[in-house]
Amino acid sequence: MSLTASNLTFRFPKSPFLFNNLSLNLGKNQIVGLFGINGAGKTTLLKLLSGLLFPTSGRCTVEDQDGHTLSVHDRQPSTLSDIVILPEQFDLPRMTATRYRDIYAPFYPRFDHELLTTLLAELDVTHSIETITLDKLSYGQRKKFLIAFSIATGATYLLLDEPTNGLDIPSKSQFRRVLARDIFQDRCVIISTHQVRDLGQSIDHLLILHNHSIVLSESMDTLTQIFRMTRDIPASFGQTPSNQAPDSEFLYTEPILGGQMILTARPSGSFSFRGDADAPLPGDENTDVRESADSWERAEPFDAEPFDAEPFDMEFFFNAVVSNTEAIGSVLQHHALQHDELQHRE
Repeated sequence: MSLTASNLTFRFPKSPFLFNNLSLNLGKNQIVGLFGINGAGKTTLLKLLSGLLFPTSGRCTVEDQDGHTLSVHDRQPSTLSDIVILPEQFDLPRMTATRYRDIYAPFYPRFDHELLTTLLAELDVTHSIETITLDKLSYGQRKKFLIAFSIATGATYLLLDEPTNGLDIPSKSQFRRVLARDIFQDRCVIISTHQVRDLGQSIDHLLILHNHSIVLSESMDTLTQIFRMTRDIPASFGQTPSNQAPDSEFLYTEPILGGQMILTARPSGSFSFRGDADAPLPGDENTDVRESADSWERAEPFDAEPFDAEPFDMEFFFNAVVSNTEAIGSVLQHHALQHDELQHRE
């Protein structure tokens, strides 16, 4: 089963195109982070995937358990019951949580009442919900109730728009613990967020939306295998390490206190030039990727003595992709070619 957007084009009335031939395919058993700058269209994309908005052209489809491809925008009950969207902004009716559950749970054939009770307890939303109406709860409590309800629906696809906004620090920890549970087997959770540091360790697939399209869609396993983050801090402020890696290896740098954070490709995925200095980079728009990759070779590991390897920082990596999309895309293309060649040899 998968959730697919094919050649999606969308624009609001009297506005430029927000998406132009955007395509993506998301399968089950993954928690996907959807990142993008303000105005990139993250919320709009979630609404298109859930059928709340209709594309100008292209289509969004889901594959059911029998292998049939169904259009989200046909709005068939069986399709809509398998996709749940939790918006960032919402209103809840003047009713108790029990009444809300009794009204809306029947729309979801796989709704798990026991799981809802368990999740409400884990998220600390059990006190007074039987007597106090939902509209009287705090914003954070209402959001945690909706998070629990969305998960309990049993829908295969959960689209969560800024789920940690409005949550206090303990509540964010509770939400991360919920994501770490094994209740998401055979499901796909898509989390659109700016709170990268809140959820970085919970995400296993990264989507970056930029310049009207998906510019990166990779598993975290692949990204951590290809890219390396290092913190370069001289022994004293103002000094430069004598054996610093050459600038040509840097995909992105960002100043930090006393030094800089650096993104490079690991030796098996980085490039060193062999030949004419004017030769195109792999992935140059005027160059066939395979031809250009042949004029590059793997770089020998540089002396990294002054560098301390850092955990993968999604916020730093997002900034790198937005700032240097082409170069990072070239590294990923080269890695994919190497992977395909290895598989062909095997």
